[in-house]
Amino acid sequence: MKAVLLHKSKTTMTVASGRTIAIYVDTFHLQGAKDPSSWKAYRFSWVAFAPDEPGARVLFDCHEPKGPHWHIDGDEVGQAFAWTGLEEAEELFFQKVEERFGRTIKE
Repeated sequence: MKAVLLHKSKTTMTVASGRTIAIYVDTFHLQGAKDPSSWKAYRFSWVAFAPDEPGARVLFDCHEPKGPHWHIDGDEVGQAFAWTGLEEAEELFFQKVEERFGRTIKE
């Protein structure tokens, strides 16, 4: 299946504590997937981390056999989540980033 890049970005944000976090986002759509709304139609790697403490992180990814899941800090196993769509997965990612690092400050 051909992977088509939907979104790629690297940015930094400041959280309420004053700490800076980095956010890297790579999202691909897999053309030819049987169900284009399924998680199997996407591959993504989204990570938020503190540059001063790289082990402090939130990582969302999606691959067989686990499907969509997240890792917080050093969690190797990950926590699966129910797929309801790409937009909802992105919202969950930023929710987990806020839970881990605090509310981001809009610049």
